[in-house]
Amino acid sequence: MSKVPKVPDYKLEAAQLQEELRKDRKGTQSKYDGKVLELSGTILSPPVGHGGRNVSFILESSAFRPDLGEFALLCIGDDPSLEATLGQGQTVRLRAIYNGRGGTLDHCEVVEKGPDTLIRLTAEDLAKEFTADRVEAAKIYDKKTLIMTGTISAITLNPSLKTKNIVLKGDDRTAIVCSCTSLEFVARAKVGDPVKFIGSAVNSGEGFVKVDYCHPLLK
Repeated sequence: MSKVPKVPDYKLEAAQLQEELRKDRKGTQSKYDGKVLELSGTILSPPVGHGGRNVSFILESSAFRPDLGEFALLCIGDDPSLEATLGQGQTVRLRAIYNGRGGTLDHCEVVEKGPDTLIRLTAEDLAKEFTADRVEAAKIYDKKTLIMTGTISAITLNPSLKTKNIVLKGDDRTAIVCSCTSLEFVARAKVGDPVKFIGSAVNSGEGFVKVDYCHPLLK
């Protein structure tokens, strides 16, 4: 059963709420605390699950506003099936209850969404594209959300973050290096395991593609 009334107290663009927060964070949080908001905006970070309990994702202005970046909106939804159904750059309209104390949008429900922006592919196919033309492939996958399947070929140390990367089998010239968000998943991962991630390709170099914010998907 929905926890959010269908009739909102306020209808806003995400940029409007972000702008109000920028000008007066405390006053805006107090103004909207406990109110039902209907917001239109763009997905910045896709929905990921938390042990089947809920999902979280980040909403931003539909038009890129670097000055509002620190006021991107954290949305928490009650429906685990929302995981990995929205991609970066996808427009959405949602209803939620604003939590003024934490500054989050709670019980988020997506009531309308724009064209799908998710890219579904294998690690091997991604590697082949970067091997063929790294510059062109980088243009295609810049600021895109990937749902990617593959096989673990190595688990390596990430010295700067003191964590481990999961390397997926690519082609004979390019490997896919995944920075995984789940330390528990990394701890039990083994070479040869099949995996499915949602993440974003952010940079590449000779012989590798780095995919950040990789979150393991169980289905």
